[in-house]
Amino acid sequence: REQRLASASAAAVDEAKALADKDVAITNQAKEWAGAEDSDEDDGPPIERHASETFERREQRLASASAAAVDEEKALADKDVAITNQAKEWAGAEDSDEDDGPPIERHASETFERREQRLAS
Repeated sequence: REQRLASASAAAVDEAKALADKDVAITNQAKEWAGAEDSDEDDGPPIERHASETFERREQRLASASAAAVDEEKALADKDVAITNQAKEWAGAEDSDEDDGPPIERHASETFERREQRLAS
């Protein structure tokens, strides 16, 4: 077992020595590569392009909607309104103690009242 491990590690070291850095000459170019497109967008996967296009369209919609809201806001102005005092309560208001409770209690009360009416008749 020890011999196999020693020979495997020796082979790995030999492979590591074979892969070494190599000196490469670098030359300057006067112009861009002919195949390169002059674009701000990366030529990524279609899903990324779609996401970018969708984002741009959303930004345009938001910008136009906010401009329209500003225009509407300018059209609306404050208005002075006369306030009159009333001597009595609103006619549609009910005097009930049950209105303040949670909906489950109101349901229970209504169910109890219906049961009482059925039993009474």
